[in-house]
Amino acid sequence: MILQNINEFGEISEKYTARSQVLSNEISKNLDTFVKRFPDFKKDFEIYVIHSLGEMDGGTRTIGNKEVFIFGVDNIVKLHNGSNDTPFFHHELFHLYYAQFSTNDKKIYSSLWEEGLATFLSEELNPGSSVADLMLDIPEGLKHNCDKNLQFLFKTLSTRLNSGLDKDYESFFLLSSQNLTIPRRAGYYLGYLIAKEIRKHFSLDQMIHFSNERALKQIKFALDALTK
Repeated sequence: MILQNINEFGEISEKYTARSQVLSNEISKNLDTFVKRFPDFKKDFEIYVIHSLGEMDGGTRTIGNKEVFIFGVDNIVKLHNGSNDTPFFHHELFHLYYAQFSTNDKKIYSSLWEEGLATFLSEELNPGSSVADLMLDIPEGLKHNCDKNLQFLFKTLSTRLNSGLDKDYESFFLLSSQNLTIPRRAGYYLGYLIAKEIRKHFSLDQMIHFSNERALKQIKFALDALTK
């Protein structure tokens, strides 16, 4: 993997350099707009802008018992096809905000809820965002491939909500998935649709503060509504 990324760097070096030069300002600007919407957001975290060797475009990792925020410029350059990265920054900042008062219990429903809510929130904060802006085209055709088989995917998902198996998490959320019936990263789009359904009945702030138990209950209600 390391050698592959070294060999591929020449293909993205110009875009990588250009993106690196503006990324700090973009992070600062979008952090400010996020804090305006969520003033209780704690900003005492470190941010690293790195070449992730293909690991990530953005996310949190624990380093020395401390949660840090990492942006992988290589994957931002390779994967992001939208015209506006603000939804991406808001999506990733939401994960840090959500961690202030909630925990992911490593079950499928919990990841579905957090990723779906992060995607939906990024759209609500940025009306008019495209599918690409919301990262719902990673991999290419994600939304289309899910839409043509939604009922099957919702029904399959409903049987895996309480699963803690790595293979089920990979099937719904990772690009490395080899599952032939579930599109790669389908969980992001399915979670987005579920959050959108639940938003009909609750405010965004109420949804953010759901307990795990309440989130699971509302996910089940939403799946019932979406499969009718």
